[in-house]
Amino acid sequence: MTKGILRKGRLPEEMDKSAVEYTSSLLIDEEIFEADLKVTEAHVAMLIKQKIIPSEAGAKILSALQHIRAKGYSEVAKEGFEDIHEAIESKVIEIVGEQGGWLHTARSRNDEVATCLRIRLREYLLDIAESLLTLLQTLLDRARSEKDTLAPGFTHTQIAQPTTFGHLLAAHFEALARDLTRLLEVYGRVNLSPLGSGALTTTSHKIDRRLTAELLGFDGILTNSMDGVGSRDFILEALAAYALIATDLSRLCEEIVLFSSDGYKMVELADEYSSTSSIMPQKKNPDSAEIARAKCARIVGLLTAAFTLCKGLPFSYNRDFQELNAILWEGCKLTLSTLKIVERMVATLKVDRSRMRMLVEQSYATATELADTLVRECGVPFRAAHTIVGMLVKEAVEKGIEPSKINLEAINSCSKKVLGRTLSLSEEAVRNALNPATFIARREVEGGPAPQTLAKVLVEKEGWLDSMRASIKEKRLRLQMAQERLSSIVSDYLKLQ
Repeated sequence: MTKGILRKGRLPEEMDKSAVEYTSSLLIDEEIFEADLKVTEAHVAMLIKQKIIPSEAGAKILSALQHIRAKGYSEVAKEGFEDIHEAIESKVIEIVGEQGGWLHTARSRNDEVATCLRIRLREYLLDIAESLLTLLQTLLDRARSEKDTLAPGFTHTQIAQPTTFGHLLAAHFEALARDLTRLLEVYGRVNLSPLGSGALTTTSHKIDRRLTAELLGFDGILTNSMDGVGSRDFILEALAAYALIATDLSRLCEEIVLFSSDGYKMVELADEYSSTSSIMPQKKNPDSAEIARAKCARIVGLLTAAFTLCKGLPFSYNRDFQELNAILWEGCKLTLSTLKIVERMVATLKVDRSRMRMLVEQSYATATELADTLVRECGVPFRAAHTIVGMLVKEAVEKGIEPSKINLEAINSCSKKVLGRTLSLSEEAVRNALNPATFIARREVEGGPAPQTLAKVLVEKEGWLDSMRASIKEKRLRLQMAQERLSSIVSDYLKLQ
């Protein structure tokens, strides 16, 4: 195989082997191997059409690229090369001979790699979007089935107010739905072509950037060549989207760990996603949720590393960018795998409805509704009602009075201390105010946990999921159509041999 094709002119001496190994990106370039072949096919097809290179030479190069694709990455990515771009060009020259040297006309590795990165990244973005969509559907289905399941709601990890488990799952849905929206917005900015930007100032050859962009399925081109090769904000934006997804997934996993612990026992992780102890035979540990939580931390850390790498780099291209690629692919893989495992944990999660009801009924979670009742039925200002009920709860806790045993007499005792008078309130009103089911039913405000209110929202979200599916499908179809057009053009040019 021909090696060192880039060094023959300016740098006749071979690069030190240790320096090659240290600076080479071949360990991570398999991610963009297929993308590079597509980019090169589109570029060569454009060069032939624009009569920049001989059509026969172009046809031979295209044939060599097909041979390389069939052989696979390991056959081409031999040690001694700086990257897969040099390796592919060297292999083409080895197969075709001197005419293979036409391949890199009007192109730099700078715009080549930037284009490859965007092609591979957009594939990951769609894969991640589909996995996120699957998780969202699972959350929606579970929220629908648990919309009547009474559950404690928490602030500061303390029981705060009654809600439903479906309402909690729907909250996670909302956060992750915003993540999906952001992800598809990132796709739009990723799917712009830098090909034709050259090293940094384009080229004097009469290339057609719009044509290569269309053949590669891009929605348009980047309109400044220095920006095209010297910016990696699209990677930072993708990693930021991943970090937001990871943050929301980590919160969900934290609740699985917390709510399955002995102090809560509200849910139980399926055996398939749990482990036991090497010494304590009774243990059932939520290891999958804990590992997912940890991997989410790594994803956030990757974003920090990426920002640190990019923050001081001048325009345009810098070799530092190569290290950014490894960060990107790790982020893509971690986000994708974590989404898949979290979805399965949620889908198979066991819910202890009786336990959650007991936690609510044994707490003073309905205190807010009692205060609101004093406001509505007795004309008491809310702050005064808040003081009365707070005093009532304090005394009940000190005396060991259960929430269900609180009566009008106790309320009036506190009212006299605060207002100097008793309240015109019935025992029935007190009972209703302290009833968790009544608490939920009265929360009919948009966004609240009342089952009929939540059910309406879930129907709307089902329609939104359908629109997101259609959007992803449309994007995949556009890429498929572009690939079919490129394949057809390459096939026609191959006949020129």
